[in-house]
Amino acid sequence: MAEARRVSRQVRRAQARRDQAAPRARTALRIDLFAVPLLLIAGFVAYHNALNGPFVLDDFSAIQNNETIRTLSARVFSPPARAAVTRRPLVNLSLALNYAFDGLNVTSYHVFNVVTHLLVALVLFGIIRRTLRSPVLRSRYGDRATGLATATALLWVVHPLASESVDYTIQRTELLMGLFFLVTLYGALRSFQSPKPRLWYAASLCAFALGLASKEVIVVAAPIVFLFDWLFDSPSLRAAAKRHFLLYAGYVGVVILYLLVVGTRLRWVLEGRGSRAITPPHYALTETGIIVHYLRLALWPDALAADYAGWPVANSVASVLPSLLVIGALLALTVWGLAHRSKVAFFGAWFFAILAPTSSFKPLPHEVAAERRMYLPLMAVVLLLILGGEALLRWIGAPRGVGLAVTAVLAIALTLVTIRRNDDYRTTFSFWSDAVAKRPTNPRARMWLGNYLYENGRTSEALEHLKEAVRLQPENSDAQYSLGVVLARQGKVDEAIQRYREALRIDPENASAHNNLGIVLAGRGELDEAIRQYREALRILPGHANAHYNLALVLAQRGQVAEAIEHLEAALRLKPDFAEARSALDAYRKLAGT
Repeated sequence: MAEARRVSRQVRRAQARRDQAAPRARTALRIDLFAVPLLLIAGFVAYHNALNGPFVLDDFSAIQNNETIRTLSARVFSPPARAAVTRRPLVNLSLALNYAFDGLNVTSYHVFNVVTHLLVALVLFGIIRRTLRSPVLRSRYGDRATGLATATALLWVVHPLASESVDYTIQRTELLMGLFFLVTLYGALRSFQSPKPRLWYAASLCAFALGLASKEVIVVAAPIVFLFDWLFDSPSLRAAAKRHFLLYAGYVGVVILYLLVVGTRLRWVLEGRGSRAITPPHYALTETGIIVHYLRLALWPDALAADYAGWPVANSVASVLPSLLVIGALLALTVWGLAHRSKVAFFGAWFFAILAPTSSFKPLPHEVAAERRMYLPLMAVVLLLILGGEALLRWIGAPRGVGLAVTAVLAIALTLVTIRRNDDYRTTFSFWSDAVAKRPTNPRARMWLGNYLYENGRTSEALEHLKEAVRLQPENSDAQYSLGVVLARQGKVDEAIQRYREALRIDPENASAHNNLGIVLAGRGELDEAIRQYREALRILPGHANAHYNLALVLAQRGQVAEAIEHLEAALRLKPDFAEARSALDAYRKLAGT
């Protein structure tokens, strides 16, 4: 009898636990069903006004002047040199698909970027939720995993610090790399929890390979996966390496294959042309101040800038001592945490490892800072704040709805800032005038604003900005070139030639300077030298439509009409609405009787 009563009590307790768990399970299911559409809707609202911005900066060489994206052929996998797509065939393929869909209409390019950003948010949500439900964290976060993952992905997807990667068309390099970085980690995470991991190994390795074809920074994904394995799944470093040897060997194999295909010099080794050298120690010191700036923008995104050219280089420890102390402390805490196998240290490892290729010792002097570099590191900042905030609310005994309310307020505020930030990308003038307003000593922003003003007939204002750009950075080849263009238009040919030659002294591979030098030389009757300059421009940039057109005109003057027709046809392939080239082609065809 006593035994029957004991069994009956156990049954009642089990039923009570099931009754208590059922509402939680139903709540979790409702949140699961709610999370995905919430993230998609929030992301779309944040970027609904980001679909019509013009091409800017590297968009011109990577898209507008990129002949390899004009057809869906094998040429797509051989992107042009000296462009943001160099050695990044998957990015080039994505641009070719956009071009096949709607030519150079910017809308399809922006839609691709926004959709990719939303996909990244969904994968981030999946990784966080699965991690918080993993055996080592389930007891602490299991019943709140979906809510915390949703909050993190929500604040990240609408955060304005990520907006450069979405709004600036060619920075889909960051978007695609970020997507495949997270899929690499997600596939590895699933393999750790699967009795048959090889399918997930394959998924992770495929994503890693696709990421390498998008942006080389993804090489950091391999050590990040290994750290995740050690901290969250395996009992030791040796056990992690042994249990998942095939996966890690696969990552190494993919990198080796990549190097064999594209060459042994990774892209960031090639960066830095056309700007004064920065030594590795000075670059590292400079980056401490920049990383602190990134962190401030992550917490309070009030001074977002499209371009950071002209950021002062740190020439001494004293000049950046506060920033150096902050970054040094964060690095020390990360290393200490890893030494003690603290899971919190993964946040620091993620943050610093992903920034390391661009923001440590290897100088990238033409672009010491760029907000897009925070695209993935921002995830660690947001998740740490979410988990810290959740712990604080639990500690003070706040009602359950407080966290939801705070998250909603933050999401709305960040969305409004992002929408406002998108407006800065709506026109070329708004883009560069905002850049100059945010950083008046930025020579590149001054130069591009001057270019825009010149193209819109505001020559005196343009000259003022271009002269200031050259004053701020005399060794800037593009600024010297742009000033030469305005001087040539004013009839100051000798001064223009001087600026073009100075631009070519600084950067002999400046295709536009070769082209425009050819124009003024042709105007002087120096046809042989003009032809040489045009051919040099086309050697450097075969997709330079204006160089094809200008060369055709000079060749026709020399009686080489057949070759002139070939170059006009090339110009029209690159720029189908090139009216002057169309008119010249019709005239030369009649002349040649074809």
